[in-house]
Amino acid sequence: MSIHSQLLKRGRCPDVLIANHLIDMYAASGFLDGAQRLFGEMPHRNVVSWTTLISAQTRAGHPDLAIETFTRMLNHGSEEPNGYTYSAALKACAVVGDHEFGRWIHRHVLNNRLQSDVVLMNAVIDMYIKCGSFGEARFVFDELSLANSTSWNMMIAGYFRKGSAFEAENLFSQFSKPDAISYNTMISGFAEMESPKALDYVYLMHSKVIPWVQGGKQVHAYIVKGGFESESITVTSLIDMYSKCGEIDDGFKVFESEVEKDTVCWTGIITGCGSNGRATEALKLFREMIKAGVEPNEITFLSVLSACRHAGLVSEEVEFSERKAFSLPALFPGDACNE
Repeated sequence: MSIHSQLLKRGRCPDVLIANHLIDMYAASGFLDGAQRLFGEMPHRNVVSWTTLISAQTRAGHPDLAIETFTRMLNHGSEEPNGYTYSAALKACAVVGDHEFGRWIHRHVLNNRLQSDVVLMNAVIDMYIKCGSFGEARFVFDELSLANSTSWNMMIAGYFRKGSAFEAENLFSQFSKPDAISYNTMISGFAEMESPKALDYVYLMHSKVIPWVQGGKQVHAYIVKGGFESESITVTSLIDMYSKCGEIDDGFKVFESEVEKDTVCWTGIITGCGSNGRATEALKLFREMIKAGVEPNEITFLSVLSACRHAGLVSEEVEFSERKAFSLPALFPGDACNE
């Protein structure tokens, strides 16, 4: 039985923040109808509610519904789309290849002066690439003053998608800070062409990227030597660093070395497990946290939900631990649901 059902029995509506995450988790678990039903039952929606449903519909394989929902949001007029909403709608356009509507959204983005939002502009670039309009994609990229690694990697991958390896390699050579994804894009692009250049980029990646993780370990060694490893903020920062480097096992070692683990420390390792695709361990740690008498906060709760969402776990397993850890009235404040 779901949290949603339990709340309805108790005459309560989920808090908007939690309801938004439940919509996302329902959709990720293959229950898009449930996500849409929950959205329809919400007495109050915010821009995140609309954005979450649009993203969920696209992820569930219904980008056409996502575009309809975005249009309905515009017609409804109660909430103005933000950068995340436009990004979600652009992704739906990219999936269905709706170049014209995607271009219309791009115009609205410019009219609303959102072109400084690099994440949003990356979504614009991706839409143009997926719709086969490489000229427009490159124009947006060249106009982007704060292009990040995602922007560069997207364009490089786009050129390989187009079959223009020369342009991909030329753009890569202009990138001053290529990351692991950049190298992997070059490797896979040339490998698909059965070009020996793929091996060249394997060697380059080994010499350029691998030392980054080693550098992080050197920082860790310095912290231990300086006697700072017992400070909670230091422990959490090290866990976060190892998680982002894909070295979550080293993050576990740091976590286990901490004697007095507080809420932030537990949340850090749970989040790290989730971001590294280890949702089952995130759930296990969540239960251990409760048994240890450490009180989770909202970020902890959302980290567990996020881990399960990305792993595609069915919601029942998560709900069991959530109900044992939290008081439902405390988590879902607010008035009773309207009939």
